[in-house]
Amino acid sequence: MNTLAYVANTEPLKESGLYGVAFDSVLAERKEKVSRYRFLKDRVLSIGAEVLLRKALTDCGITLPEIRYGFETNGKPFIKGLAGFNFNISHSEEIVMVAVSENRIGCDIEKVTETDLDIAKKFFFREEYENIAAPSGFGREE
Repeated sequence: MNTLAYVANTEPLKESGLYGVAFDSVLAERKEKVSRYRFLKDRVLSIGAEVLLRKALTDCGITLPEIRYGFETNGKPFIKGLAGFNFNISHSEEIVMVAVSENRIGCDIEKVTETDLDIAKKFFFREEYENIAAPSGFGREE
């Protein structure tokens, strides 16, 4: 199995018809979890992650009647009864990402926003602030 990454915008799932279809496609365990979320945004991200994970399983030639999750001692999820298949999920705002591999894998996605440097100017030494505020965004090169 190759290492694969899937990224999707979950905004379309907020449409009631599409959300209902996606919700109906996941297992009872996921439905129960999703139903506990207060906000639609969180429900949509959870459903989107499972839909992407199922797509990854299909692309890897794996068919499971049910996905049963287990959790390692550090909380990292795995699919019970599926050795050699590792995955990780990340989400930020409306984007969800799933990465899969035969090796341990991690992924992280984060929405990049403009940083308000006023707080840095107030609390950091002048030289530190200048380093943070350098045009490259990564500080000055020494």
